[in-house]
Amino acid sequence: MAETKRDRVKTAVPDDTADEMSSTYFAQLLTAVGEELATRYDDATGLNRNQNRILIALVEEDGLTQTELANLLAMHKVSVGLHIAELEAMNLVTREAHPTDGRAKCIRVTPFLRMQAPRARGAFDDIHRIATEGIAPEDYTIMLNCLARMHANLAKGDDENESPATIIDKSALATTSPANRKHRSA
Repeated sequence: MAETKRDRVKTAVPDDTADEMSSTYFAQLLTAVGEELATRYDDATGLNRNQNRILIALVEEDGLTQTELANLLAMHKVSVGLHIAELEAMNLVTREAHPTDGRAKCIRVTPFLRMQAPRARGAFDDIHRIATEGIAPEDYTIMLNCLARMHANLAKGDDENESPATIIDKSALATTSPANRKHRSA
């Protein structure tokens, strides 16, 4: 039987928390929490992650073009187009002519989706309630403040942050790839 996304999320954080101050544990835990939240929200809406991301973006700013959505969500324009077509078939979005660019279409949420928004919000409120169960309000506030600080630290301009060590030296890969070795030996 194939492993499900939920199975992968459950195994993402090791049971051994002896080194919970490590960068690996931090990354695994944040990733697992994010994936679990996304999985539960996707399950509640019946949509996939990218469909939900597109709808959330459109609820915040209705009328974006496919290119604007692709840039905003760091997705390929073709993939966005496929998801928009699926959402359109579900009567969640429509495509309308762009007011100034005859080649572009504005993607708009439908009245049907607007009617569903309170239910989606309620589902996310339920997920939030489950996730924060047993956490004291003061601890929750500290956690939010810490996450906001981490975000601000990471969002600083590149010249303010130290550059992380490069894991893969791409120039070395180019000189050691089998294709390049073949050309050099010929």
